[in-house]
Amino acid sequence: MTDIIQELLKKPDCGSGEMELNRNRAVILSEMASLETKYGDCFKLESNEDLLGEYEARYMQRYTISVIGPPLRRNLRYSDICPFENNGDDVTYILTMLPPISLKFQLNSRYPKDPNFAFWLECAWIPSDMLDLLNMSISSLMASGGTGSSLEKCCDYLQAEAIPFLFSSGDPNILVLNVFQLFDEPRDRARLVDILIDFEEQMRDREFEFSKHDCPVCFDTFDGTNCIKLRDCGHVFCHDCAAGSFRANIEDGANSGSPICPSCAKPVRPQEIKQVVNADVYEQYETRLLNRTLSSMKDIVECPREGCGNCHVMLEADYSQGLCPQCRFHFCARCRLEFHEDTACTTGPIANLSPAEANEIVQRYKSAGPQGRAQMELEYGLININKLIDEQASYTFIGSNCKPCPNCKSPIQKISGCNRMLCSTCHKNFCWKCLVVITSANPYDHFNSSKCALYQ
Repeated sequence: MTDIIQELLKKPDCGSGEMELNRNRAVILSEMASLETKYGDCFKLESNEDLLGEYEARYMQRYTISVIGPPLRRNLRYSDICPFENNGDDVTYILTMLPPISLKFQLNSRYPKDPNFAFWLECAWIPSDMLDLLNMSISSLMASGGTGSSLEKCCDYLQAEAIPFLFSSGDPNILVLNVFQLFDEPRDRARLVDILIDFEEQMRDREFEFSKHDCPVCFDTFDGTNCIKLRDCGHVFCHDCAAGSFRANIEDGANSGSPICPSCAKPVRPQEIKQVVNADVYEQYETRLLNRTLSSMKDIVECPREGCGNCHVMLEADYSQGLCPQCRFHFCARCRLEFHEDTACTTGPIANLSPAEANEIVQRYKSAGPQGRAQMELEYGLININKLIDEQASYTFIGSNCKPCPNCKSPIQKISGCNRMLCSTCHKNFCWKCLVVITSANPYDHFNSSKCALYQ
């Protein structure tokens, strides 16, 4: 640009008008060169002939920014963007950067004597009515005149004052963007939140990639492109060390095959695992994850047939039975034996209960309402519960109407006749009154020599 300016200044006079234009253009180009030096790659002159250019105002780590909007429709890559517990429809995000605003301009041939110039603003996230406010502010700034470059004033205003003008709550360094007040339509609100958080995450990723990082495992220093930063804990490792640690966790089955941070043992996200390990290791991780998930499901069980090995058999909706798709074994879900539709389980959740435990289940079933009974029938099986009820009825009858044989303890019921009893189990004679075993040779001698009456 310096060569162009010098050529314009050296051109021979071709009339006062053309000379004035050449000198004016040289002044313009000189100012453009000065602004390029001041603003760096934020400023560029796109056409020397038409005096077209662009200034991009960037807002990087300049403000503390609170964005109040709807929940994001994906997981955050940086958890500190949303540090608060949010349970409703309003979520507060904390950002450090905002997407840029571009000032497109075309200077006239009389600039800078005429401070006004054509311009328009481009921005992907500020609502159109707010852009109109900025347009009015920049137009007023140009019309106010004064000393100094009009274009430079507009660029400085856009960089330092425009965002606080729109969103400051008093302190120019603290911005509040309430998305619900900026847009009426839910889709527009969601779109703005997506734009702002996407930009924040992209800039953080870019900053990480261009930085140097020390790996705490191998103690070497790496470019960010060769490192991974774990999102939930923030620890940084080189790709090789992270891959080795994750692979060891997966292959050894440590933590149920779920990799953890080598520094703090916090769980690692699946996308972070996929980022550093090879395809075979990641497939092994997904398989372990699937098996663990299925094993935790109430309606998925392992086939009980010996030698089958199928770990994923889906039970029927009532949890009563299962059919293994691999070996076709039809089994009872409670006792894991061959399915027995019309008989109670001989093993399972209510087998080998003590009388007190069995009575507790029966009483709970009898006092439950329809939903409670249905749940217990799913849990224990209706046939099994009916068996318990019958057994409890038998125990109650035996306790009220029977006495135990003094030799083998079998319950004996006396319906009629004398007090001399013969146990049908051990075939011993005993006295119904005093429960003493009596001799079989002459069982009636007991009643002649004791206080026990033969009939009473």
